[in-house]
Amino acid sequence: VKMVRICRACGECGAVVGGEDDDDDDGDDAPPPPRCGCDPVDGAGESAPSEGPLWVGRIFDEDAVIDMERMANLDEATAAAGDGDGGGLISKKTRTLLATLRDEASVDGMFHRRPGHSDDGRNPKLVDVIEELQGRGRAAAKTHFDSKALRTDASAEEFRRAVKAVLDRSRN
Repeated sequence: VKMVRICRACGECGAVVGGEDDDDDDGDDAPPPPRCGCDPVDGAGESAPSEGPLWVGRIFDEDAVIDMERMANLDEATAAAGDGDGGGLISKKTRTLLATLRDEASVDGMFHRRPGHSDDGRNPKLVDVIEELQGRGRAAAKTHFDSKALRTDASAEEFRRAVKAVLDRSRN
């Protein structure tokens, strides 16, 4: 599996299609647009721009991240240190980041942004979309660099169906 790709991402629903970077700069690397059904305006649907080349492989050493998280949660690291948050030598924010990195490190796949809203203006909760994908047998985790995105091995269509299922459940 090649780990560098040119991608097209729908600016409305977050669907992503990945092509291959053939390293020759002739412009033929771009994949077709995502088939998500969004109106082709402002970077959505058929007008989704090409992005990349992007690295789509693992971005962390999972064992190293697990070790860092374990060390950050030792009693010595969490003892009161007067840093203002009561979190000790290692701040709560850092421990939260390490937990996110641990989860993300185990997922090979693309990034998807949570859709901005559904047809009736509702936003699916990211944690609900992640749980739905995991329940469907896909790897999924929050990503550390975008609070509205996740990393998953699900295809764009599987991602869209998972979001739709979450929204359909919340209507009932």
